[in-house]
Amino acid sequence: MDQKKTYFVFRKELGLPIYIKCFLGNFRENFVEFLNSMGFEKITGEPSPENLEGGGAHILEMKRANSVVASRIRSSLESDTYGPESIVPRDGHRVYRYKGVALLLYSAGPREWVAGCFEDFGTGPDGLAYRSIIGRYLSWALAPRGIVGFWGKFSSPGLEVMRQGESRGEIVFVDIRENRVVTGEGVKPLGPEHRILRRDKSVGKEKIRMSREELASFLIAYTSYMDYPGPIMPLRQAVLAISSRMEGVVCGHQVPGVEMEEISPPSVW
Repeated sequence: MDQKKTYFVFRKELGLPIYIKCFLGNFRENFVEFLNSMGFEKITGEPSPENLEGGGAHILEMKRANSVVASRIRSSLESDTYGPESIVPRDGHRVYRYKGVALLLYSAGPREWVAGCFEDFGTGPDGLAYRSIIGRYLSWALAPRGIVGFWGKFSSPGLEVMRQGESRGEIVFVDIRENRVVTGEGVKPLGPEHRILRRDKSVGKEKIRMSREELASFLIAYTSYMDYPGPIMPLRQAVLAISSRMEGVVCGHQVPGVEMEEISPPSVW
């Protein structure tokens, strides 16, 4: 049977060649709605050759898992004790698995990657898993461009960086060179008033300014980028640039607007 593939581009307004392609007949009706919520917009036909030339293009083909792939997705591994996500290096590529949900093959070379998953992907009960998997793909595709993702939320005070579970899989991508962020709601400007916010109940009502070194270490630990050898150089450079240009503030559990005069000096470590 001829399975015509449908293409979706990530945040068309960014002009970046990052795509997902799939045969929609392999997935449930609300799958497109899920992709839209992750910032992917359906395009007519295939990406133009001009968009795929010159490097930097990425296409993730999402397929319904066959019996062999399904078995690997559901199998038990020693790494499961550390969480549902794991990465295993293979010759020329790496295998990312979210246990019980999907298996994704990617590499630094080829622009086309592939993910095996089930027909309820994006529409079933594992919302955190679905968002995390697509978020990982975007993190790998954007990191070479110096665009780094963090688990968290963006609001008027700034970027509140969280743990993966706390953010429910929501990622904010920071493009420090273009002074903008990419959120689930779209592309927003990053202004001088915005800060990096870290919640810590132990500080109570205090607001403590982080040193640049503290901020850089915190951001590296909470990035949405995950890979076997660790963060790549463009990502590290982007984190250093963010920690040099933005303030990091430790606040209590509730993150209010942060006033400069209310912030305590940075702690010493």
